[in-house]
Amino acid sequence: MNLKTTSAALALTALLAACSAVRSSPDSYEGAVYAQTNETVNTIVAFGRKTDGTLVKLNTYATGGAGTAGKLVPLLEKVVVDPFFSNDSLIISPDHKLLFAVNTGDGTVTSFKVNADKTLTRVDRAPSGGKLPQSLGYNGDGLLYVSNVNNPKNVLNPNGDKRASISGLRVDASGKLTPIPNSTRELSTDATQPGHVTFSPNGKQLLVIELFAKTISVYPTNADGTLGTPMLNSVPVDAFGSDFIGNNTLITVDVTPFNPGNGTASSFTLNDDGSLTPLTVGVRNGKIEPCWVSITPDGKFAFTSNLDTGTISSYRLDQGKLSLLNADAAFKPAEGAKSAIDYVTSGPVDTFITPDGKYLYQQYSGRGSVVAYQIGADGSLKEVGEYGRGDIMKIGSEGLDGF
Repeated sequence: MNLKTTSAALALTALLAACSAVRSSPDSYEGAVYAQTNETVNTIVAFGRKTDGTLVKLNTYATGGAGTAGKLVPLLEKVVVDPFFSNDSLIISPDHKLLFAVNTGDGTVTSFKVNADKTLTRVDRAPSGGKLPQSLGYNGDGLLYVSNVNNPKNVLNPNGDKRASISGLRVDASGKLTPIPNSTRELSTDATQPGHVTFSPNGKQLLVIELFAKTISVYPTNADGTLGTPMLNSVPVDAFGSDFIGNNTLITVDVTPFNPGNGTASSFTLNDDGSLTPLTVGVRNGKIEPCWVSITPDGKFAFTSNLDTGTISSYRLDQGKLSLLNADAAFKPAEGAKSAIDYVTSGPVDTFITPDGKYLYQQYSGRGSVVAYQIGADGSLKEVGEYGRGDIMKIGSEGLDGF
C-alpha cells in the first residue's frame, strides 16, 4: 500500500470513528429513564434512551439518603416487591429539568438537576415532614408534596399510633427544597395510608388516594403553598394508583388483594369543586392487585401493572370510558420474590410512557430490572429488551420515571 492510499485509509478510519462517536454520544439520546434502587444507601440508576427504545446505562447517583432495603412500610420487617405500597416515589418535572426522589429509610426527599446529556447532578435533600415518605406530586410550578406513611393503625400495622400525612415543599429553579410552614395535613382516618399523591393537570388541586378507606381526597392549593379544606370523595372501589387524560379525566387502578381475579380500573371526571363524577367503575381484568397505570399521550390506551400476577393489562379508552383490551398484554416470570400477601411474582411496579407514545417502560421489583416495550398502533406490547440487571436491587427496588 503506497503512502497516498495509507493516508486515505487513515482519514476514512478517523471519519468513521467520528461518526460512531456522534451516534453514541449521550447528547444524541432521545430521552432518559431513571430507576430508584431503594437500597440502604439509596441510589438512582440513569439510562440514556435511544430512538429504538433500547437503553444504555449512564451512571448511578446516590441520593444522599436511605432506602428501606426492600422492607415493607410501615413495619420494615418483610422484604417484598412493593415495599412502599404506593405510586410515584420517583418523579420528573414536566419540563424534564428536575428529578425528585423519596428516601423512605430516613424521612427525606432529594432533588436532582437533569443535565443536557441526561446525567444527574444532586442539588438538595430536605426533611419530608414525617416518617416513611413514599409518594410525590409536583405541580410544575415550584410546589412539591410528599406523603408520609408514619405509623397508621391498619391491616398492615395493627398496633399503629400515628396517622399518615402529607407535607409541602417549595422548589426553586435550581432544585433547592424548602419545607412550607403549616403545610402538613393528616389523612382522613387512623387506618388509611397514602397510595398516591398527584396534582391535577392544571396544578390547582392535590389528589391523595387513601388506601383502606375507599376515599380520594382532593385539596385546593393556596397561594402560599398550603392546602385548603379537602373534598373527601367516597368511591366504590379500592383505588391505589392513578393517571390523568387531558385536563380532568382521572383513571384509577383498583386493588383487590384478598379477592383474587377481581382487579379493576375505573375512570372519573374531576370537577372544579374537587368532587369526582364516575364515568366507568370497576372494569375487571381478572388479575390481582393492579396498582399502577400509565396512559398514552393520545388518550387511547391505558396499561395497568398487576403486582401479584407479573402481568400488564391493556385497556381501550373512548372519551374517558374504559374497556378491557388484553388482560395479558405482557408478562415476565417470577424469580422467587414475593409480594406483601405472599404471591411469588416478578413484581411489576412503576411505569411510564414516552412523550411520543411509542414506548412503555416497566420496573420489575422482583427481577431488579426495567423492561422496554414498544406500543403498537392497536395497543399491543412488544418487548424490546430488559435492562439494569445487576445495577438495580433484585427484590424491593421501587421508583421509575423518565422522558
